[in-house]
Amino acid sequence: MLERSALVYTLDHIDDSLLWKAFIKGDDHAFTQLYDRYVRILYSYGLKMQPQPAIVEDAVQDLFVDLWRLRSGLSETDSVKFYLFRALRRRLHKSLRPEELPMHDSPDDFSAYMGVEPSFEDVLVTSELAEQKLEKLQHWLDKLPIRQQEALLLRYYQDFSYIEIAALFSITEQSARNLVQKALHKLRQLAFLMILPPFYYIINFFSGLGG
Repeated sequence: MLERSALVYTLDHIDDSLLWKAFIKGDDHAFTQLYDRYVRILYSYGLKMQPQPAIVEDAVQDLFVDLWRLRSGLSETDSVKFYLFRALRRRLHKSLRPEELPMHDSPDDFSAYMGVEPSFEDVLVTSELAEQKLEKLQHWLDKLPIRQQEALLLRYYQDFSYIEIAALFSITEQSARNLVQKALHKLRQLAFLMILPPFYYIINFFSGLGG
C-alpha cells in the first residue's frame, strides 16, 4: 500500500472528476483533497454574495459536511467546481433577506457590447497595473451590483463558461453574456467619470475595445 504522504501527493495530481468518483464511493482522502482545493475558493466566492464572513464560513463548512453525509446518494458530475458553486449559491440565497437578493438584469440590455474578450490575467499583464491601481479597480468592482460582481468573478477569476454562468443564475446564455458586458460597461463609465484616462484605457481594452 502507498504511504499516506505518497497517497496525498498522488491525489493532488488527480483531476476533479476522478476525485469526485472516489469520494462518492467513500474515499475520505479524496474528500479531503476536494475540500482543500475548494474551501478557500468557495469562501471568497461566498463573500461576494453574503457580506457576513461568519455566515459564509458556516455555509461552506455545512456544505462539505452534507456532502460527506450524503455521499452515497450523490451522482457523478461533469464539473465539480460548478456543482460546488451552485450548491453554495443556493445555501447563501436562503440566508439573504428578500431585499438583499441580487436583482435580475434585462436579457436585452447591452446586447451591442458582445465580442471577444481578453482574459482578466492578460489585461493585468498588458497594463502592468501597480498595486495601488489594483486597489482602485477593486474599489470600482465593489460599486457594481452584486449580481454583476458575481458574474465577473465567475467569468474572469473562476473561468466559468457563459453556459455555466447562465445555469447558475437560471438565465439564458445570451443573458449571461449581456450581464458580463453590462458590468464591463459600468466599469468603463466609472473610469471615465473619475477622469482617470489610464484606467479608462485598461477597462476599455478589458471589454474588447467596445466590440
